[in-house]
Amino acid sequence: MVEVSDSTGKNSFTGADVHVADYIPGKNIDSTWRQATVPMSNLNTNGIDLSKLSGITFEGDRQVTFDVDQIVFCDP
Repeated sequence: MVEVSDSTGKNSFTGADVHVADYIPGKNIDSTWRQATVPMSNLNTNGIDLSKLSGITFEGDRQVTFDVDQIVFCDP
C-alpha cells in the first residue's frame, strides 16, 4: 500500500487502500524490478495539498524488504 502526506501532516489514507501491485503489469510483486505508475488522483483521497508533499509511505500486511528507485511526481 502507498500513501502520501503533505506539510500539514495530513495523509492520503482514508481506508481505501492504494495497492502498488494493482499498478504493475500482471499485478505481481516478486524479486524482479517492476514499474508501477500510480495516478496522483488516486492518492488524493483525503484533501491533502499535492503541491506541498512531504512524505511517502509504503506499508504491507507482512514484513518484507524491497527497493524503491526513481520516484517521480508529475502531471499526466
